[in-house]
Amino acid sequence: MAENGLQDRGRHEPVTVVYGCDREVAHWVGRELHEEFTDCRAIGFARNGALIGGVVYHNYREPSIEMSIATTDPKWCTRSILKQCFTYPFKQLGVKRITTLVDAENQPVRAFNERLGFIHEATLKDALHDGDAALYRMLPDECRWLARNTHG
Repeated sequence: MAENGLQDRGRHEPVTVVYGCDREVAHWVGRELHEEFTDCRAIGFARNGALIGGVVYHNYREPSIEMSIATTDPKWCTRSILKQCFTYPFKQLGVKRITTLVDAENQPVRAFNERLGFIHEATLKDALHDGDAALYRMLPDECRWLARNTHG
C-alpha cells in the first residue's frame, strides 16, 4: 500500500473509491480545476493505485453544500460510484440541496451535470475569473442515484 493509502493494482483494474484522504483528493481536484479547497470533505476515484478523479464537498452551510468534480479518465463513472457520491451529502449529512457552479461557456461539463440530474437554475454574471457561471442544483427527491431511486 502506498504512503497515501492507495493500493497498487494491476493494469486493467476497475475504479476504486477512496475515503479518508480528503486533503490529498481535494488538492488533486483543486489542481485540475484551478481552485483551492479548504474545510472540505472528498471522495477519490483511483485506478491502478493512482487518483483519476474526485469529488469535493465544500461551502457546507446547513442545509446545503457545494460539490465539485474533476477526472482525467472518462471511464471513472459507474452507478455504484455515483450512488456513493450522492449518498454522502444527502443521506449522511442530510443536506436538502447540492449546488454546483460551472463556467457558463463549458458545454461539455454543463451537459455532464445535466446527465447526472442537476437542474440549471441561473446564470451568474461575472461570477468566475473567466466570465459567467452556470448555477445548478439537485434536491434529494431529484436524485436518481439514491437507493430509493435506483431505477433511473
